[in-house]
Formats: sequence, C-alpha cells, structure tokens
Amino acid sequence: MRRILFLLLVIAMIFACSKNEKIDDELPEQGEKISIYEQAKSLVKDSIGLTIMSHTDNISGDVYKDKFIFTGVKQGKFWFGIFSALNNQDSKNIVGEEIISYTTKFDYSLHRDINIGYGEKESLDIGYILMSIWGCVESKEFEMVIIGKKDNLVSDNPRTIGDFVIVRDGIEKHYENTLYTSKNCWYNNTMIFDDYQEVIYYPDKDINIKLYSKDGGVLYSLPEYINLNAYDTIIPLNINEGIFRKRECFTRENIRDGNTIWRTYIPNIQSNSKISITKNDEINNEWFYMMDITKYDGSKEIRNFAINIETGKYREVREKEPVTDVSIIELEKNTNFIIGEELQLTYNVLPEYAYNKNVQIHSSDESIISVDENMKLHAKSKGECIITIDSEDGNATKSYNVEVGSSSSIVTFSVDESGIIVGGFFTGYINCTLSNNSDNLVHINSIEIVDGHGETFFIGEENILLDVPPHSISEKVSLYIKEKYLPRLILKYQYNGEEHKFEYNIGKQLKK
Repeated sequence: MRRILFLLLVIAMIFACSKNEKIDDELPEQGEKISIYEQAKSLVKDSIGLTIMSHTDNISGDVYKDKFIFTGVKQGKFWFGIFSALNNQDSKNIVGEEIISYTTKFDYSLHRDINIGYGEKESLDIGYILMSIWGCVESKEFEMVIIGKKDNLVSDNPRTIGDFVIVRDGIEKHYENTLYTSKNCWYNNTMIFDDYQEVIYYPDKDINIKLYSKDGGVLYSLPEYINLNAYDTIIPLNINEGIFRKRECFTRENIRDGNTIWRTYIPNIQSNSKISITKNDEINNEWFYMMDITKYDGSKEIRNFAINIETGKYREVREKEPVTDVSIIELEKNTNFIIGEELQLTYNVLPEYAYNKNVQIHSSDESIISVDENMKLHAKSKGECIITIDSEDGNATKSYNVEVGSSSSIVTFSVDESGIIVGGFFTGYINCTLSNNSDNLVHINSIEIVDGHGETFFIGEENILLDVPPHSISEKVSLYIKEKYLPRLILKYQYNGEEHKFEYNIGKQLKK
C-alpha cells in the first residue's frame, strides 16, 4: 500500500511537470519573445535576486482557484508568488498582477547531498520545484510542501526530495530533505504528514507518520500507517480520535494507538449504487446525514439517518421527529424544598430518537426558586412557584407546582414515651427517631433535656450523635428520666449548612 501511495504521488508530480513542459513547449523560441518566467518576473514588485524556476496552476483551495503559482529562489532563499495571471494564447504574454509574494527566512539550497545509506551519499541538483499550498497565505498562516527533482524528470527511479514548511504567526519551521507523501489537516490546526529524514525513495523503508502541532512541534508518531487519503471524509473529534467515512462505512478511529473504537455500515446499500452523503446537523451525540442514492437501474432514493458518535449506533430518520413529551426527573418524585436547598435537575425527552432533544427550564418566580444555566435549582425563600420545562422545538411542555418551606417538612421526628407524671414531675423513658426525607445528609449536633425551670440536666454523649443519610431513619435514641419537672427535649441538627432545632414537651402523651 505504501509503495502504491508513493507511486501515485510520483505520477501526480510527473503529470504536473509534464503539464509544465507542455506550457513551455507552447512558448516561442528563445530570442523570439521573452519567456513566461521573465514575464512573471516583470510582475513581481521586488524581483532583486529572483530566479523563477517553475510554475503550476494546481493550488489547493477555492481561494486561489484559477490562479498561477510561480516558484524559485530569491537571494538564496525559497520564493513563491501567486498571480492573477493567465497565459494569453495569441501573444503568449502574461497579463495580470501579483497577489502574493513570499520569501522564506531560511536558505534553500538547490544542491543537496543526500544520505542514501550504507555510508554513501548522492549529490542532487534540484532542477524543478513542485509546490502545493494549504491554509491562508495572505494572513501568513499556511503550510507548503516543496518537492524538488533532478533535471531528468522521467526515469525508472526518479530521485526526489522534499521540504516541508510551516508558517504560523511569522514563525517558520523548515523540514529539509523530507520525503513527503501525504498531508492532512487535523484537530485544532494540527497536521499529519509522512516524514523521514535524509531519504530519497527506498521501497523497503518504513514511513514515519507524525502529528505536528500548529507551530510545527511533533506531538506524537502514529504507531502504524493510516491511509487518510483512502477516506471520503474525516472529521477529527479531538487530538487523538476522529470520525472516518468511506462510502457507507463509518468508523471512529484513534490515530494515536491505531485502534478502531467502533465500525458501522449503513444497511441495504447495493454495491453498484452511486451514493452521496451530506452531513446536516449535530444534536447531542448524534450526527444527522442525508444519503442520495442512485441505483444501477437509474432509480433514486433519499435516506435520512443518524449516527451516534459515542456508540456508533445507526438509526433511520424518516422525518425530523418532534418531541412528544418532556419531564424533569427530580420533580416527578418531589416538589417540596426547603430554603437553601440546591438540586441538579435532569430531564427526560420522548421519543428516544427525537431529532432535537434540547430543552429549557425556567421558574415563574426566581425570588423563590431560580434555575441557573447549568439546570441547577436554588431554593431561596418560602413560597410557591411553577417550574416549567419546554422542548426547544416547541412541541412539548410540562409545569410543576413547587413549594419552598422550612426544614420541618423535610426532616421529621417521631417520639414515643412511657412512664408516669405526678404533679408535673415525669419519670420514665423517651424514645426518639429522625426521618430524613431529603437528598442531603442530616447531622444531629446535640440532644439536651431541660426542666421546667430552664436548667439543663442531660446532654447527649458522643456515641448518640448521628449522621442520618438521605431518605433514611436514624437509630432510636432512648433516654431515662427520673422525677424531672416539666422536662423538654431539645434536639439540634445540621441540614444544608444551617443548624435547626426540634423541641418536644415530655409527658404530653401521658394522662396527667
């Protein structure tokens, strides 16, 4: 495969070179009229020390479509210019103007001593430069590949070397004597290209493919060759992974470790059908596509489908399916809150494969309850309000009447007592349990018993102070009281960062 890719590149270069020779063949004989390169040089605003060596109209991108690019050396440095120039078929003259003229900061030697292995070197004189450009040249942010060859362009084993230049924010990175076979833009202005140094072409040498940062630094080497040119579309998701598509096959690939995370085939596609796939939308983890199918018999079919990029799950989408129902999961269970309570809201949307599952949640009175941009509920003051959830497509809505009160509605107590009371003096047992009905932890800070004169005669010990988990009941607290006048139970507890108090008059359940 690697040899095939390289041969394809060589063929492309030969074609471009042949194209260049054809144009030159159309030029008048020497001395009859000035050459196309001299004409181009006359259009360069600053041509001191400039020698133009080659040209092409094969420039990547629509910005410079139908423009000419000329390459050469200017005062020992590599130079290229882009011109709004066309070759006039009658006069063989170039008309137009200079759009871009760029001279590298590094020296570009036309003579190279290339290490060919086994302690041997070969001297090459570059006689032709084939150049391709990606990026925005005008803003001085671009990548360019420079492929130089000997004068003998067509041979059984053409000697080819390549340079790669990355320009970002006026800073150049120059990779000299790098055999270039493939280059692809990747995530966040990073680039992938083949790179092996000081090498001409050796069929048995491994290709070193690296991921470069936007400033030209090496991020990592790919563990194995991934033929990025074999795919119809590649969309990077992050620095390591992307969604790859070849015809009706979708895959999620990790280019760092070479693993395929998932692979999905669009079903029921005849192998002889012509297909065209267009990505239309992204909603949550689903990417929506339209497939235009032309079958061998001439019949056509339009198929809409979605791919979940996390799981690879495929589903057909007959239409843009509307939302039929929405709900807030937490408010389906409880609509009572206390001041200071916060709750992260989650929601449910039906049907499962609704086209747009985005929702909005808002409060009718934000002084009582507010809902922030992260869908977190904040209970602020006592009162009632309405929490509403609306589907973004406008097809479903649901409202909840909610109430904010004190902690007494969230934390409740159960007290049992047994004993006698005579003349206001109580003797017997008291048993107390706490029910935590909230989603937060409740901590019992202290347990005290105070008599009718206001004197505290019992303070709970450490072993009976409790943490009560959400939606649970505390252990039973049992206390014995002997001949205390009008005793009261005072229990203090911590809830949601605030201390609260529960009081109980002991003996009120007994007959006086």
